[in-house]
Amino acid sequence: MTYLHCPRCRLAIKCRAEYLILTNCPRCLARTAITSPLFVSPLDGAELHAARDSDALPRPAQISDAAP
Repeated sequence: MTYLHCPRCRLAIKCRAEYLILTNCPRCLARTAITSPLFVSPLDGAELHAARDSDALPRPAQISDAAP
């Protein structure tokens, strides 16, 4: 099963068909009029955030981590 996730508001949408995949988060668009791109993952929201909180998934590099 494919899930779409919003990194801004943490909305998780179960996508049952490939032709229904959205590009932007409908919640962010409706509430704040900001387009936030969704990303695709095989994990649902709880699994994705549990894996990210336990550092099983790599975190993005911070600005202080980058070499000059």
